[in-house]
Amino acid sequence: MRSSRGSALASERANRSGLPRRVDAVVVGGGHAGIEAAWGLCRRGHAVALVTFDAAALARMSCNPSIGGPAKGQLAREIDALGGLMGRLIDRAGIHFRMLNRGKGPAVRAPRAQADRAAYAAEARAAMDRLSGLWLLEAEALEIVTETAPGRPPRVLGVRLGPVDWSRVLPGAAHSMGATRSPGGGEAGDPVRSEPRAAGDDAPRRAMPSPGAATRRLREPAELEARAVILTTGTFLGGKLFTGMEDRSGGRRGEPAAESLAACLLRMGLRMGRLKTGTPPRLRRDSIDWNGLVPQPGDEPPPRFSFYETSPVRNRALCHATRTNERTHGVIRGALDRSPLFGGLIRGVGPRYCPSIEDKVVRFPERESHQVFLEPEGLDSDEVYPNGVSTSLPEDVQVRFLHTLRGLEEAVVVHPGYAVEYDFLHTSQLDEALRVRPVEGLFAAGQINGTSGYEEAAAQGLIAGLQASAQLEGIAPLCLRRSDAYIGVLIDDLVTKVPEEPYRMFTSQSEYRLLLRQDNADRRLSALGLSWGLLSPEEHRRAAERWASTETERGRLRATRLTRAALRRWPPASGQARAEQRGAPLAEGDVGRSYEELLRRPAVTMDTLAKAGYRSQVSASEAATLEADIKYAGYIERLAKEIEERRALEEAVIPIELLDEPPPSLSREAMDRLRQHRPRTLGQAARLPGVGPCDVSILTIGIRRAAALALSGRTTG
Repeated sequence: MRSSRGSALASERANRSGLPRRVDAVVVGGGHAGIEAAWGLCRRGHAVALVTFDAAALARMSCNPSIGGPAKGQLAREIDALGGLMGRLIDRAGIHFRMLNRGKGPAVRAPRAQADRAAYAAEARAAMDRLSGLWLLEAEALEIVTETAPGRPPRVLGVRLGPVDWSRVLPGAAHSMGATRSPGGGEAGDPVRSEPRAAGDDAPRRAMPSPGAATRRLREPAELEARAVILTTGTFLGGKLFTGMEDRSGGRRGEPAAESLAACLLRMGLRMGRLKTGTPPRLRRDSIDWNGLVPQPGDEPPPRFSFYETSPVRNRALCHATRTNERTHGVIRGALDRSPLFGGLIRGVGPRYCPSIEDKVVRFPERESHQVFLEPEGLDSDEVYPNGVSTSLPEDVQVRFLHTLRGLEEAVVVHPGYAVEYDFLHTSQLDEALRVRPVEGLFAAGQINGTSGYEEAAAQGLIAGLQASAQLEGIAPLCLRRSDAYIGVLIDDLVTKVPEEPYRMFTSQSEYRLLLRQDNADRRLSALGLSWGLLSPEEHRRAAERWASTETERGRLRATRLTRAALRRWPPASGQARAEQRGAPLAEGDVGRSYEELLRRPAVTMDTLAKAGYRSQVSASEAATLEADIKYAGYIERLAKEIEERRALEEAVIPIELLDEPPPSLSREAMDRLRQHRPRTLGQAARLPGVGPCDVSILTIGIRRAAALALSGRTTG
């Protein structure tokens, strides 16, 4: 606990050092979660300090330089639909675009793009530079400053900062600042733009915004006052790096760990755990024999992520595929005694669906090979990312097993792969606004919440930024239900289930995935983005026009009838041949049926109608959305009805007294879960592990009794 006087004195020192003395919110960490949180807060008019070790590393892709994929592509498009950054950044920095699962149903189709790693970070930095009210501080967050009043939880007052200690990084390990010059021509750490004088003691509590993203490198300890702090620390919190049986402190290669902040969270009494992730070695492009490798071209036309960007997206690079073999597996098996994963050095649990190559070899001994994708790190980069061989084996072993793969016989390893173990926050301490319940004004987003992936982190960061702004403004928090968005599914899963391994989003985790398609995210969320100030009226207008034109096109399909002439033109390859496999072919009896009715058949597509002479007046992406809406109209209507029927359960608020003193007839495990997670609604309680149908019924009775007592109290009063 710090006194207000001590904090004020520290703020005076901060003011003399050229830093702002107070801001509305501090975001700790400049990764994908951090920049989205800062974006959301600044777009709502708040003054924000984004604290990061290295301002040149904003949104750095620590692992795979790509965005999207199954469920992740849906998340990225939802972030964009709300007005976040990720979709715009990848459209500008992408070099290879594909729509995955194109041959499957629309619920599981997902965009994926390979990024130019440097260009993505540059676009992120440019977006931050355009923000009014943002301060970029190159510093280390050492401690969250709080105060405690009787009968209340600790309340955030600000953050204690210190200079980044680069001496903690191994000698010779390059970090990105190096001799980098800050934008605007000044030396790194010098102010990029003139900054406003900090507000005095008699000024309102509202912080004075900066004129844009001014970058400062902290030279001496300081305290920064703020009413909200968002932790987006990624893998840096207590981070430890492993290559072979050697370990060292670090958040990622060439950057220090956040040791002081990790210790601070433990002192605050927060429950923490350890997780692990990893990354593959990077290879030199000109050392790879590309002959004989399987090229993986992008889709044409390339699918875009942003609903609002107008600049064209282009495929500018190829990916290639190779495979491991028995020789590869033999080298790995022979070196397991030198693996930190199997040697007991790593305690944290790794991602089940993105295992290291040594984990694959041990867990799947029956597999003769595993696919490896060779993905360029950028158009001007000489490094290649071998997707599929994440490893923490010693560097010499990495070289030996890589040389057994076709095309990599003489590959040069630029950087060895490594594993990173880090602290995460038990998410039973979070509420659905991503607030850390034990500390008023503290929020968390990204890998600190036990998730994996850029998309999961960015989604949480955007929501945490909006929720923090709601707290600062005293308005109701943003509420995204499971039926509204994959983001809602993600957050609900986090607050009702503590991750035992890094959490990754899959389409199978949504019971409403047919409603939550990647192609309709703007229809679901753009109005929300406008109301929260993330989208401009012009951007929302374009989204509304897209859906209006789609509805107009649906009316045309409903009004257009199959004629005998069109039936004679009906393409046999995509019409009758497919219909014979998945339904009856069109016949004379179909003459007079509307094209909308015909589209409900599996074999009939918008492309089929075009070949039969129909001229669509919408874009290809709009036509695909329209086709999905028509084909699955029956399922969609049933899902919508189910959502309405379940809404009463989902939105029934559990009185605080039922959480403090659960009904004694509940099972012991249900009581423990309610006290630990403190769910806000009956729907959340029903999804807690250990809470069964009988427990839900008992809680329902308790909620009704509490409501009746409250009503009778108001009546007698």
